[in-house]
Amino acid sequence: MKANSGTFKKGNEPVNRRPIGSERINVEGYIEIKVAEPSQWALKHRIVYEQAHGEIPPRHNIRFRDGDRQNLSLDNMVLVSDQRERAIECQVQNEQPAA
Repeated sequence: MKANSGTFKKGNEPVNRRPIGSERINVEGYIEIKVAEPSQWALKHRIVYEQAHGEIPPRHNIRFRDGDRQNLSLDNMVLVSDQRERAIECQVQNEQPAA
């Protein structure tokens, strides 16, 4: 008999299974929402932005004006290009005091 051959029977659901529409906060502080099975998650701020403004163009990201990744107000979200995002990150790093 193979190891674990009877542990996971067809049709049984694990106790930690999350239904579609469930939300979680990832290690980076972003809210993710389950969009499909078996385990497909999407960033909620991108879904909210796309519902209001349409598809996000390639090589663009959403930034939060107040820096709070859980504040999903449309007023708080800004669409920026990857190039602009890198410039902002460099500026932020240069403003931080040396340790």
